[in-house]
Amino acid sequence: MCLRLASAGLFFWGVMATFTPAAAYWTAVLAASGDSARATAVADLLTTGTKLKFYDSGSTLIRTVTTAAWTKGAVSVGSYPITPGAFTGSQTGTGTPATVVVTASDDTEIFRTTAGVLSGVFQIPSAFESAVDLAAGSFTLNYPTGDTAPSGKVWNPGHYLRVTDEVTRMGITSDTDRNRVKNDPNWAGYYGHYWWHRLESTQGVYDFSIITDDLDIAQADGKKMWVWLNNRSFHGSARGSFCPAYIVNAGWTYSYTGGGQNFAGPKLWVSGCGSAWLDMLDACLAEINDHPALQGVATEECQLSGGWLQSGYTWQAMNAFLLEQSRRGAAGIGNALFHNNMGWSNEPSSDTTEHYRMTDTMVRVHRTGLCPNDLALSTYAAYNANDYGKYIFDRYAGEAYFYGLIEWIAFFQPETPRQLIENAQNIGVQFMGWQPVTASNATFTINNVIAEVARTNGVLNSARPTNAAA
Repeated sequence: MCLRLASAGLFFWGVMATFTPAAAYWTAVLAASGDSARATAVADLLTTGTKLKFYDSGSTLIRTVTTAAWTKGAVSVGSYPITPGAFTGSQTGTGTPATVVVTASDDTEIFRTTAGVLSGVFQIPSAFESAVDLAAGSFTLNYPTGDTAPSGKVWNPGHYLRVTDEVTRMGITSDTDRNRVKNDPNWAGYYGHYWWHRLESTQGVYDFSIITDDLDIAQADGKKMWVWLNNRSFHGSARGSFCPAYIVNAGWTYSYTGGGQNFAGPKLWVSGCGSAWLDMLDACLAEINDHPALQGVATEECQLSGGWLQSGYTWQAMNAFLLEQSRRGAAGIGNALFHNNMGWSNEPSSDTTEHYRMTDTMVRVHRTGLCPNDLALSTYAAYNANDYGKYIFDRYAGEAYFYGLIEWIAFFQPETPRQLIENAQNIGVQFMGWQPVTASNATFTINNVIAEVARTNGVLNSARPTNAAA
């Protein structure tokens, strides 16, 4: 048996790292039966305090990194990924690593492996720089297996109504909105937004009960639910926090008011910030991926408003984060669906090669869904307003599932609910989320939407694409 090192998202090298297990590793593996149990045993061996010791070609120790506990993910691409938690400290070192020795906290060796060129594998430069930390989750031990990923993806296409409180950001199901469609068979279910700071109080301390409570309610109602994980605000600080305090204190947030926006968000392209979000994502998926009411988990927009104006931002780093988010989502989602909101490009708009690399990887490698967020407006929707969104519905028809929203602004535009639904049907959308707008000055309200959904019997594109096999 040999194990390999994962690059940041893709196994494209086609080579195997030299992997040498020590006695502690084999003892853990041989004590368990079956690949899944053995992979779990390896993960259990790599407890908090596990050390990664980097040596150069002359066997000189150039850096030691200590990790939180490692966790086993769902089987993906023929392996169980075993990934460390947050790296602690700000260890420094210089030189080019050649070998990584992984030990227990008492320095007992567990395994060692060749390091090679680290750029794109460990998400650090091939030559260390002072105080540059590894990105948590970027070092992955893959336990090869003949086990297959869960078959029979959860599949309940149709209309979903938002039922969470966007003002308090508590994520607790709103009975007022829920009751609008609770007993309506034309609605497949609900969706809710859940903000990062409500899920992680301090670094690595998670509480997903606001999500599981809502999933329990949906299950009791006989509905499915989409979970949208949020890490930003389009209302500045008016509605309170949007990220954990440690993210703010680290200087990993920013604000942007250009173009009439009032945006505040995290610097996800910064390795420490992006890694913290991905650690939370891993933990969340592990907690909820087998809930009977879960239809899927969706991300926020791929572009961070005004991020390109921030010091240190590069579109390459932002896209690397998005691909890693997609990979981890696919690995951890189980039988539910993982959906990427890909409405706006980070790279130059003329760079269709990068457009296709991003979306092809998500759909054809990670086998996740993707879709521009705003389905509604002919003058505003991402798929009409820029080149990045235009090709998605044609290029991935029959391959990918699409989940888009009709949000607040759409209710004040000239399109009718019938036109919006027909548009979604025409471009092949399988999942359609609606905000419960009831403003008296709106062109239409959620009550008009409910009536139109009833008229069409809730029908959208129900055909399973190839990346959501039965």
